[in-house]
Amino acid sequence: MFLKLTILPMVILSIPITMFKNNSIEFTPALPTEKTEAFSKIAMGPGIKVHLKFNTKFYDDNIIGGKICAAYANELVGKNGSDNVLLAFIMGDQAAYLSSLPNDNAIITELLQELDTMYSGQASASFIAGHVEDWSKHPFIMGAYSYSTINMGNAREVAAKSIDDKLFFAGEAMNLNGHHQTVFGAAETGYREVINILNSVTK
Repeated sequence: MFLKLTILPMVILSIPITMFKNNSIEFTPALPTEKTEAFSKIAMGPGIKVHLKFNTKFYDDNIIGGKICAAYANELVGKNGSDNVLLAFIMGDQAAYLSSLPNDNAIITELLQELDTMYSGQASASFIAGHVEDWSKHPFIMGAYSYSTINMGNAREVAAKSIDDKLFFAGEAMNLNGHHQTVFGAAETGYREVINILNSVTK
């Protein structure tokens, strides 16, 4: 007895929305116009994470109100470890400004100067090392996460719709349960599209 398998070409695309908007992938045949128009209505802004390590904990666990970084957080809260690490999470215009600086050291210097103002020079005095993660400069990401635009309507629903049971769309920007901008929201869409594929091959 032989088992006959029919192999159908199916692909789950889980790339950032910027890759669709910038036509980073060439589709043959081209994607439907309604699909590309939906992509154009979903935005993604710049985002930067900076970890700053110090030899002493001079700072509060949560720091709100900075002009360069609106929110700093103690990275060790709820974790085991003895290092003094402060996380700066920067989005929007502030992230765009920092990203425009010539190098990572310039970004770290801006943040240390801001913390020095808040904590009377203690940041620079106790600074050990820093690490910058600038998602807008990653060629296959080019941003942090998606956000809704004015009058976007049902763009997410159109963007997430499969094409001819061959192309399936996942990723946080394609989440239809209000969980976009999250890792678990991205994973949720991956699971959804696997189920969609299984349903399509068992019709």
